[in-house]
Amino acid sequence: MKKTMVFGLPILLLLLSAIIAANSESPHESSVAPAYAAAVQISNRSDVKIAGISITYGSEKTARGSMGCVNADGSLFRYGTSMDMEFLSSDFAGETKLVLSFCILTDDGKNIPIPGTFLVDADRGTTYQYEIAGTDVDSLRISAVQ
Repeated sequence: MKKTMVFGLPILLLLLSAIIAANSESPHESSVAPAYAAAVQISNRSDVKIAGISITYGSEKTARGSMGCVNADGSLFRYGTSMDMEFLSSDFAGETKLVLSFCILTDDGKNIPIPGTFLVDADRGTTYQYEIAGTDVDSLRISAVQ
């Protein structure tokens, strides 16, 4: 019994340290590709009180889905700040191009579409940057940042 305990304890410790090391590996050190396929970063350069942003995405023929973003603390998306959203690989589902359209959620709960759409390449790891500008909801516009 003592012999088994003496040999079993170091093996158990070695196994536990390997598990801990594997779980503490940062995502940047991993050899596995990131779960997201692309990211969208939207900066607010408008005077509008924005509570949230949503993106509708899909192919040129059909909408595939949508996603939204709000601040976790419920605060407004203020001038000069940005929000980030990530697309999963499954959002692309074989598409090579995606059409994006944007809406804002105002502080009084209205969902306002921003005119215009963007055709983007469905490239893994790409971040697309956009800016919302305008002085009121009627003058809102969104543009790609190069």
